[in-house]
Amino acid sequence: MLESMEEEAASNADYDKVIRKYLGWYLQDQQELLDAWLRKRDPLYQALRAFIQALQNSE
Repeated sequence: MLESMEEEAASNADYDKVIRKYLGWYLQDQQELLDAWLRKRDPLYQALRAFIQALQNSE
């Protein structure tokens, strides 16, 4: 019984490592996608910020 519990614990630890590895890859991919999206949107953000500043300065 103790051996089967130890085997199950080792199996769960391996499973946990695999999940963490794949989750890390997934999160890294999502971060890269978010960074790419923000870089693509950055000129729009800069133009909008300049427009808002121009409106504030014209008041």
